[in-house]
Amino acid sequence: MKIIKILLTSLVAFTLISAANAQQTIRVAVAANLALPMQPIKQAFEKQHPDVKVEIISASSGKLTAQIKNKAPFHIFISANMFYPENLHQDGIARNTPQIVTYGRLVFWSKSAVSENNIISFLNESNTKTIAIAQPELAPYGANAKNWLMQHDNWENVQAKIVYGESVGKVNQYIYSESVNAAFTAASAMYGKQLKDKGHWQVVKDWQGIPHGGMVLNYGIDHEAKASSDFFKFLFSQEAQKVFDSFGYDSTEN
Repeated sequence: MKIIKILLTSLVAFTLISAANAQQTIRVAVAANLALPMQPIKQAFEKQHPDVKVEIISASSGKLTAQIKNKAPFHIFISANMFYPENLHQDGIARNTPQIVTYGRLVFWSKSAVSENNIISFLNESNTKTIAIAQPELAPYGANAKNWLMQHDNWENVQAKIVYGESVGKVNQYIYSESVNAAFTAASAMYGKQLKDKGHWQVVKDWQGIPHGGMVLNYGIDHEAKASSDFFKFLFSQEAQKVFDSFGYDSTEN
């Protein structure tokens, strides 16, 4: 009987070790604005694929691109524009062709209520001393905010008031602390539990959707290929797209 117990204990231990070893881990690098929706998407995928663990790494699209070029071991990359993924594809760092996953929306936040038609005048008021945007050279939402201000002939007027964040994640920290008077960020921020009740939000309606996309990187093709491919395909599923929609994203540009 004692020998049987020892054998059973050994078998259970072996099974647990084998199961642990069988689990694969994939690292998904995403633009900072996607950090919020990616959590429920990751959980839904892991529920369907208990043998796969998904790690979400978020930062500005430009910073992640630089890390990938420096051989960061990311399996998948999803950017807040298509420029960075296409650049990686052209450089041969990604053999797969980039695909658009969803479209993001630029939103305007302010401490006090501002009507849609008065955003520009509000930004030029003397009481509006600080306007947060993500670094345009690194973050697509920062570039879109700058381009929107330039389109309205207002970039030069407010440039001295601009407070830069490395990504929309940093901009959202400014919003959370209410340390700035106004900010441009991603629509997903206004659906976050910590931010939705802060100040006043509005979608920048005269600006088209921002394409977010990417691909399985060469590292993902060479390591954990099936798990990487399965997760990337899952992003296009009805379940994942519903999550994106619930955070202010859209399947169309307009």
